[in-house]
Amino acid sequence: MEETSRQHKLIFSKVGEDSALLQTVIDLGDKNRKWVGFFPRDAFKRSAREGRIIAAFDRDNELLGYVLYYTARGRTVIQQLCVKEEHRNKRVGQRLVEQLKEETKHLEGILLHCRRDFPSHGFWPGVGFVAVDEKLGRGKDARELTRFWCDHGHPDLFSSRVDRSKTIAVIDANIFFDLFSDKKPEESMALQADWLKEHVELAITKELLNEIDRQTDRNVRRQNRAYALSLTTISADRESILEVKGKIGDFFNRVTSESHKSDVRHLEYAIAGEASFFLTRDDSILKQADEIDKRFGIKIMNPAGFILCIDELLSEVDYRPEKLVGSEIKIRMLGAGDLQGVGKDFLSYRNGEAKAEFENTLRSTLAQTEVGTGLVIESTKGKILCFAVMKKTNKSEIEVVLFRVVKSTLAGTLARNLAISILWKYGGDSACNAIKVTDSHIEPVVDEALRDVGFIRVKKYHIKINLGRLESARGFQKKLNKEHLVERHGVKDLERILERVCTGQASVEEAARVERLLWPGRILGARIPTFIVPVRPRWAIDLFDEKLAKQRLFSTYIPTSLAWENAYYRASKPKVLETPGRILWYVSGGNRYSDSKCIRACSSLDRFTIGPAKDVYKKFKRFGIYEWKDIIKLADRNPKGEIMAFVFSGTELLKNPLGLDKVRQVLLKGMGTVPPLSTPVKIPESCFKELYEEGVSNTPGQRIACTGEGRGETKTTTLSH
Repeated sequence: MEETSRQHKLIFSKVGEDSALLQTVIDLGDKNRKWVGFFPRDAFKRSAREGRIIAAFDRDNELLGYVLYYTARGRTVIQQLCVKEEHRNKRVGQRLVEQLKEETKHLEGILLHCRRDFPSHGFWPGVGFVAVDEKLGRGKDARELTRFWCDHGHPDLFSSRVDRSKTIAVIDANIFFDLFSDKKPEESMALQADWLKEHVELAITKELLNEIDRQTDRNVRRQNRAYALSLTTISADRESILEVKGKIGDFFNRVTSESHKSDVRHLEYAIAGEASFFLTRDDSILKQADEIDKRFGIKIMNPAGFILCIDELLSEVDYRPEKLVGSEIKIRMLGAGDLQGVGKDFLSYRNGEAKAEFENTLRSTLAQTEVGTGLVIESTKGKILCFAVMKKTNKSEIEVVLFRVVKSTLAGTLARNLAISILWKYGGDSACNAIKVTDSHIEPVVDEALRDVGFIRVKKYHIKINLGRLESARGFQKKLNKEHLVERHGVKDLERILERVCTGQASVEEAARVERLLWPGRILGARIPTFIVPVRPRWAIDLFDEKLAKQRLFSTYIPTSLAWENAYYRASKPKVLETPGRILWYVSGGNRYSDSKCIRACSSLDRFTIGPAKDVYKKFKRFGIYEWKDIIKLADRNPKGEIMAFVFSGTELLKNPLGLDKVRQVLLKGMGTVPPLSTPVKIPESCFKELYEEGVSNTPGQRIACTGEGRGETKTTTLSH
């Protein structure tokens, strides 16, 4: 391991137990025991034996410093970082840390504890660490220890994400302290307006924790950390942060104070995390707002300017998502007549995409008529809102080479609808085991939408694994390996978590999240509870069932079956639901509808809440299907009356609706009784397996896990959230 710089040619080497240099490392540690703490000689030897000491030498083989560490639970823990006194402030410590990051980049991150009163306490934020917590050390004269953490930024299948359906605005430390101080400046207070919260996601960066750590009062630090946890933290991978860091220096090459360096790091993380806005009162940053916007595509504003900007956006479009429900859209195949118009609205200027490159990809793919095709979502007035261009790269893979969405407040919803259309078109094909989106110019809102519907970000593209409908975790794992999908696409996390499900180590929450990634696949033996939930035909129509909708007389409103997520309200009792879980939807009787009294769909049950009707409706009204008049009726005209609402996703219409006689037969066989279906009922997995197999079978009556019906045809649907 070797690194060259203008100051030093550093050589990095792991110090082994038999190395003559080990004693030099021990001597350096003993000499600096006051700062790095006591470390027994035998512990040094063991660390060397296990390859956990990285040392830095100059070209004359002189030891300049070392870092000693261990790994546990997928993390690296630094025990000592020690640099010779005469070589401090020469970036030796920084490069040792960089070397450790490279050595351990496959792990989750790096953790360490440092005394607040040590000079090195201020070193760690400058090398990418954040002060996440603190505690008192041991001993009679216990001192305060800061817990520093450096995340390696690996995409986590289950990590929480920013709500990209809203405008993302990152606030710097000054704005944060404004919002959570006793004396709130009027300018910053406007950011807490109720109307703004519906449309704007205020986010922070991890650098805020370092700013909080600089406060002298321990109680204030703890209080502010708690406040910080109430906000969303925008994140980015290490490579993106380093790329921005290398470019942002063009604007801030004379930054010297730690406070100003921290301000710049806030901006770096906001850009790398692809935020739309960065809110600050720092004049030195605001002065360069226009140039930074041109370079990185992020708008830097003070709070007052931001409020004015949002007000303009609200004047241009209806910014209330619930009002969008019922807006008819068309889903159809991309035609030759569309090629001229898509370039103007969908070229990625922000990412420097050339028009020739875009048109070449579009035309060359569609020219391959046997393998290339496209999908379009357009308004009833003929305006293209989003489109995708796909091709079969081989018998088992579909590649989406272009996935573009018009820039608007509808972008997130449109992207999800388009992604689900692609899944319905190809996900039911048993020969297709992978759908990958390779468009290198997709926007953050598309990235978020793809992840929400089960795509995994790997390498430089998104992949959706399709392994069939109904299997045990071991069965899915065998298919994953049989098709060599781990080697081809690097979905090692999926394989690892499937193994945890196989061995019973995974929680129900983990199993349900894996099932989401394998959708429309359903995992048997994963302890995911299943419920039969009754729904009236009227609500089934609005929530998921187009076939029933077509029986409506004098109606042009055809609800979408493409809404990935929706909410359903009902009485709060009986309280039998558990989350996460599955729902089999039983459409109850109705004289107007011939296909009622049967199980018609299957969904994932994500979360539910019970509370006063007014509060519950306020929480879920963004889905837009229900109006307040429906909710108040459910609550017996009492706004404070207790009701239940639950959120479900990934709804799959069954090819073969299961009539009441069949359902009763299966329940009697599996439960020994036939419970009434007028309220939610928990059923055993054996019943779910038999009902679901029958519902999706190509040959009703036979136990065949098979594909869903094709959905590539043109249809009119309504825009939903």
